[in-house]
Amino acid sequence: MNVLRDWVRNIVLVILFANFIEILLPNSQMRKYVKVVMGFFIILVILNPLLSILEFGSGDYNIFESSIDDAPSFQRILSKGERMREEDSQVRSDYKLALSKQIRAIIRLNTDVENIGVDIELGSANNIEQVVIRGEDKRVIPVEVNLEEEANKEESKDKDLKELIASLYGLSPNKVKVYLD
Repeated sequence: MNVLRDWVRNIVLVILFANFIEILLPNSQMRKYVKVVMGFFIILVILNPLLSILEFGSGDYNIFESSIDDAPSFQRILSKGERMREEDSQVRSDYKLALSKQIRAIIRLNTDVENIGVDIELGSANNIEQVVIRGEDKRVIPVEVNLEEEANKEESKDKDLKELIASLYGLSPNKVKVYLD
């Protein structure tokens, strides 16, 4: 019953709107074109419920049919969940691969480290938990005999690389491990 009441109300509102527009228009050639357009609009409003009923096809749609039959089965839900889990795993591995390529490129641009290997551990929310960088330092360094300073230079190089990666990715430096040979 509400559908019929809404339908009649819409027809009355459109007719009132058409008359209001007609009153506002001056007597000119444009008036008859506006009447034609408003007539088409009124016809569309009148036929709208009939067109929506005809959209369902000839007898294919039963109003009293239960929608429970259309509910997905438990097996279909499980298979869809498994597919989503596989997609999530693929996205995580692609993300880790892209991050490791990006970190390798940053290291190549800023240092002389070669044979770079990057291992990334992601958290449950795909945030970076730890970055492990392995590589070989190929810089030619003049040889000095002082052993204490040599150990400090190695540590400072590791520390600089660690701070660079940590600052670029917003990590704390203790989440970045650097092992250079």
